[in-house]
Amino acid sequence: MFNVREATMDDCDLLYNWVNDIDVRKNAFITDIIEYDIHINWLKSKLANKNTFMYICMEDDIPIGQFRIDKDIDKNIDKEKKFGIIDFSVGNEFRNKGYGILILETIARIYKDGQFFSDGLVGLVKIENIASQKAFRKTGFSEFAVFNDFIEFRFI
Repeated sequence: MFNVREATMDDCDLLYNWVNDIDVRKNAFITDIIEYDIHINWLKSKLANKNTFMYICMEDDIPIGQFRIDKDIDKNIDKEKKFGIIDFSVGNEFRNKGYGILILETIARIYKDGQFFSDGLVGLVKIENIASQKAFRKTGFSEFAVFNDFIEFRFI
């Protein structure tokens, strides 16, 4: 059964392995491999940040992916509104099984339940990342803009 739990420092190695997966790096803003000490400091900072919500997605007791929402941060494209910025990934061995859609549906449900006080959700997807584009569209996100190598999807 699919469920989510809050991420903790105990997830550091799991998240480190996922973030440095070759496909994750290929589809990230910054494509360089992330050093472990940088990852540890980043994770500590994110877990302590009241504007960051980070979860581990589980299938029964097996971690299959993660998502994070950073709300009200400087990356907001529309400065008049406060959007939650989505980051998610699925572990390599669990890809192409519909988990990306389950994760995005979970994010949308949390938003609709009023747990995030923003004007909507934003996901930025590289143009060549067709799987993520399909997942965003299938879960009710709308294509809002195309810039550089990314498509901006919004859920309002």
